[in-house]
Amino acid sequence: MDGGAPLQPDLADPLGVRDRSMLELLYSTGMRRSELTGLELTAVNQERRTAQVRKGKGRKDRVVPVGERALQWLERYLCEVRPLLVVDSLQRENAFNGVNLLHGYTQVRILSPTSLIYGHEKEI
Repeated sequence: MDGGAPLQPDLADPLGVRDRSMLELLYSTGMRRSELTGLELTAVNQERRTAQVRKGKGRKDRVVPVGERALQWLERYLCEVRPLLVVDSLQRENAFNGVNLLHGYTQVRILSPTSLIYGHEKEI
């Protein structure tokens, strides 16, 4: 590590908002990267604060709780950013359009939740 500030999504960039919502969902739910990138729009129930993970580890389905903060970021992404990113009808069912986890800087490493909050640079 270079000792600088931890890498964080640039919230002025639409892809940064997408990435922040993905990070919040990862930390809130414990989903795997492949589960998150394959998440369908209909899988998130905001009223019950849950997400249906389909074909997860062991090819099994499961329901996971979703925290309020993650739901707020997901709502922001879905309302403000996702309409700008969807280019064809095949992408309309998938929440994150099957993106290969996150925007460049987090594709190589994922930082622990405390690193994002407190600036510690412990990789997980």
